[in-house]
Amino acid sequence: MELNTFIEKSRKGVSSSDRIDTIINCKLFNKLKASDPTAINKIHALDGDVQKLRLGLSDADVEKIKSCSIIFHCAASVRFDDPLSSAILMNTRGTLEVCKIAEKIPHLKALVHVSTSFIQPKIYGSDEIFYPADVDWRKFINYAETIDDGMLDALEKKLTDNAPNTYTFTKHLSEQVCKYYRDTKKLPIVIYRPSIIAGSESEPLPGWLDNLNGPFSYCFTAILGILHASMVDGFRKLDYISVDLCVKGMIVAAWKTWKEHQTTAEIPIYNATSSKKPSFYSMSWQKMHQVYPSNNSIMYMDMTHTKCIFLFWLIKIVEQIIPALIYDGLLRLTGKKPKLLKFQRIIMESEKAMLHFTLKDFKFTNIKFLDLDSAIPPHEFDDFYVSTKLSDEVTIIRTTCLNFVENMLNEDVSDFTKAFRKQKLVTYIWRTYQIGVYSYLIYLACLLFQKTFGDFSYHGMFIAE
Repeated sequence: MELNTFIEKSRKGVSSSDRIDTIINCKLFNKLKASDPTAINKIHALDGDVQKLRLGLSDADVEKIKSCSIIFHCAASVRFDDPLSSAILMNTRGTLEVCKIAEKIPHLKALVHVSTSFIQPKIYGSDEIFYPADVDWRKFINYAETIDDGMLDALEKKLTDNAPNTYTFTKHLSEQVCKYYRDTKKLPIVIYRPSIIAGSESEPLPGWLDNLNGPFSYCFTAILGILHASMVDGFRKLDYISVDLCVKGMIVAAWKTWKEHQTTAEIPIYNATSSKKPSFYSMSWQKMHQVYPSNNSIMYMDMTHTKCIFLFWLIKIVEQIIPALIYDGLLRLTGKKPKLLKFQRIIMESEKAMLHFTLKDFKFTNIKFLDLDSAIPPHEFDDFYVSTKLSDEVTIIRTTCLNFVENMLNEDVSDFTKAFRKQKLVTYIWRTYQIGVYSYLIYLACLLFQKTFGDFSYHGMFIAE
């Protein structure tokens, strides 16, 4: 296939082609451009909007798409707190519009719909099977198109049967759309369900990740020293899939669907999940800072995982909110714009959205996904294998942290001497602050106890002379 088409929405006056240029000019594509400088020329960007009917494409652009033979439908809003109407239009109706366009492609070989392995959050896991929805996807698209946004959002919990978020709910509806078009229109659709996307295992470079979605936002904020407590079960297993293995799996799934569509009655479903699952404790960010400290860290990098709500809020207030107030106050005094308290609000909103997923173990089956390895021709296996080759379950986390420091914070990772020196100074200041604040809190607790129950010596807690 010579034409690789991306549907991109223009943002803030920047055209889709300019956005693609920005993407391919990053270091991620250096290896490809060095081996085949003309490969980039196969990419063609189209101006569109997945939330609009017919994806916001012009007649001419739809005609261009008809020359394609494989569709990877990855466009979606992955925000957990999106308004219901917006999530339906983006994730569910967007999938419907993709299927309508796919119907018009004369030589369509495969349509890979990227869903999520968290499709059944209420049962804490999923198998590689289709899960019928209790609601009609057509009705919900109609709701989003006809009912006032405010009213629809007010009825969200009732309409979604208290789904933990709008993302997994609308993704579940999207799978119903795919099943309908597979059964009635005989489209060669495959449902591909990744779990949490982690940094790359090896290609094109280890640890690459260019977003802060999901729990990896915890990693980034912990490296900066602005996250010190998280409401998680420290021994809960975290399922993730490296981004390069995930993409390879998508390609192999498309190729296998191309070959087997006519002989497969059921819609193929693959859970792109990992057999290696580090716990939150084993991937504790406080261990990571000992290896990859940052010059941009604002406070001491430390992390406590707890299920105790009292301990969580104690650390949150003492070690995050109060320091944020002090830091922003100093910024105001120097004439700069305060920012840390705003970050704390964003962190707490993210934690609230993730709470359903951080206190329970999710169990997934991925037999069909791992079996994709057997479909790869031997001479191409090293290029497209989907099973991880890493023996150390924390390696991906470490390389992802290094990527954050190098590519998101734009720091030199060849020498951490300066960063370690800064951390040593920050440690002294932070420990002094902790000792002072917690000592004062203990003092206040003693005063409160004494006022409530009388003198300590009266209760035999101290022996008076």
